Amino acid sequence: FLPIIGFMAFAIGIHNPSVVTMISKNTPPEQQGGILGLNQSFSSMARVLGPMWAGFFFDAIGISFPFISAGVLLFLIFILSFRLYGKSLVQSN
Repeated sequence: FLPIIGFMAFAIGIHNPSVVTMISKNTPPEQQGGILGLNQSFSSMARVLGPMWAGFFFDAIGISFPFISAGVLLFLIFILSFRLYGKSLVQSN
């Protein structure tokens, strides 16, 4: 259990600065505060609603549904991230 917690702490420590950097580089300076605030708000909301959503579907549909649906959602976000990365490359040139 402790190695998993250590890995999670490491992963979150890598993830959060990367997301904040990506947001700040793709947002006009006059809007950065508002957009970063929205990022924190949605992140907090996901920490509350995510376990509630997963628990409901775990109970209502079955043990695998929360994992499968989370995988589908992460795959869609992965595909969308390439679109954002492409925009970032075009703007930097």
